[in-house]
Amino acid sequence: FLGDPELIILDEPTSGIDPYGREEIIDIIQSFNDMGKTVIFSSHHLSEIQRVGTHVILIENQTVMKMTAKRFLSDFYTHTGVV
Repeated sequence: FLGDPELIILDEPTSGIDPYGREEIIDIIQSFNDMGKTVIFSSHHLSEIQRVGTHVILIENQTVMKMTAKRFLSDFYTHTGVV
């Protein structure tokens, strides 16, 4: 994070991290959001998307879709029945 960048791109930043480390990383991402920085990160953890995501880009079957995180999570839970 040298140079105080306005755009931060993270690829699976919590992959392979213990639960406490995951919390710290998500807190750091949230603090960047709070400072007005743009953070792009990939994640398979819906809880991370729910906690710090504002928008989702979903790539599926060679199709790219952008939506709000709230809509993505709502659609996901509706279509999968996962609670």
